[in-house]
Formats: sequence, C-alpha cells, structure tokens
Amino acid sequence: NGREEKRREETRRDETRRDETRRDETRRDETRRDETRRDETRRDETRRDETRRDETRRDETRRDETRRDETRRDETRLEESFKII
Repeated sequence: NGREEKRREETRRDETRRDETRRDETRRDETRRDETRRDETRRDETRRDETRRDETRRDETRRDETRRDETRRDETRLEESFKII
C-alpha cells in the first residue's frame, strides 16, 4: 500500500535525523571535553611555570643574601684584623 510505504519512509527519515542529531550532540560534547582538557592542561603548565620561576627567584635571593652575608663577614674580619695591627 502506498500510504504505508510513505509512512515507513517518513519514519526512516525521522530516525535518520534523530541519529544525525545525536551524533552532532556527541561530537559537540567531545569537542567541549577536549577543549576543557586542553584548557586545564594549559593552566597546569602555567602554574608549573610560575612555580618554577618563583623557586628560581627564591634561590637567587638566597644566594644573594648568602653572598652579602659572606661579604659582611669578610669585611668584619678585615676590620678586626686592622684593629689588631
């Protein structure tokens, strides 16, 4: 029967459209998840970089302070040695 065939054809088209819509939604969801993962990775890398820079700065500051302390001690020793003479 012709009507029956038309109805089946419409049903097939509707199912095809629903399948395509589901695939599109799935693709969008996967894309969103991928972008979120990339963003999190970028933030993590940025945090690690900032931490490394902070540690480097602290290390340099410590070295500078140590150098200044050694210089002060050397100057103090020198001054005391002159006092003795």
